[in-house]
Amino acid sequence: MLSLTAFILMLNHIDAEPDPSGFKLIYDGTNTFYFQIWGTESLTDTWDALDVESGYNQQQTWVDPISLTTQKAFFYRVNKVDIQTPNDIDGDGIHDLLEHSHFFLNPLDPTDATNDLDGNGLDNLQESLIGLDITLVDSDADGMEDGYEVQHACLNPQLSDADGNPDGDAIANLMEMLLGSDPCIANTGTGSLSVVYVDGLNGNNTNDGSITFPVATIQKGIDLVSSNSVGQVIVAAGNYTENNILYNGVYVQGAGTDLTISTGRFDIVGVTNAGVRAMTIADSGGYGVNIDQSDGILLQPESVR
Repeated sequence: MLSLTAFILMLNHIDAEPDPSGFKLIYDGTNTFYFQIWGTESLTDTWDALDVESGYNQQQTWVDPISLTTQKAFFYRVNKVDIQTPNDIDGDGIHDLLEHSHFFLNPLDPTDATNDLDGNGLDNLQESLIGLDITLVDSDADGMEDGYEVQHACLNPQLSDADGNPDGDAIANLMEMLLGSDPCIANTGTGSLSVVYVDGLNGNNTNDGSITFPVATIQKGIDLVSSNSVGQVIVAAGNYTENNILYNGVYVQGAGTDLTISTGRFDIVGVTNAGVRAMTIADSGGYGVNIDQSDGILLQPESVR
């Protein structure tokens, strides 16, 4: 039988009483602290971490399912820890409260720090140290996975920077990722990357598609990029009425969903790795985008209506 004297001596203000399912500890809780529960069979032995419990502004109960008949004596210690300065009871680098708040983490298991639940290339410890959401592949929801952004120092996994262009080569970060080029270094990647500018008001289809001499239609921009290799068509604000055929490796980017509006249709048939984003496609016939036998197609959720 367990020695109740041992419990009372070790727990001080915490009451302990037998329970059919194990030994029940009752202690005063508070929501500004959480509680680490430790135990040992002998005061000369090392204390073992048994559990981590959230704090509440009420009396709390914790039950240890150890057998009351197989142990001669057992000692408990309950540590009260300020939630503003949480500890790390298993020493894996992830603090107790974060582990306690996620069902797939165990504050008593140091091995879960190296797991990668969301599969974005960063383990749980890396994500927690950076301050990312360990349950999300893309914490800032900008289309670039956290692991990819961490690997590229010019990107910020906590900031939606898909449209940024830190290397100044006119290709947006998200487009660089999709095209296989480095967003931090200008003009990198496999093959020849093209950037063609479209301006329906000021462009002309006899132009070369540079930022100084843009073409006038989206399809002309697509054709120019496709004839070179792969790349991005940057479409200025305005209304565009023509139908368009998208080709492999060509991404069309508007100036924003309220700024660039296409009332024509985009046909994406037998195409790999291409897309349309940051514009509204509002074909009057109800077929704004026709996708068939294609793979790796990027469409912003708000692009089609």
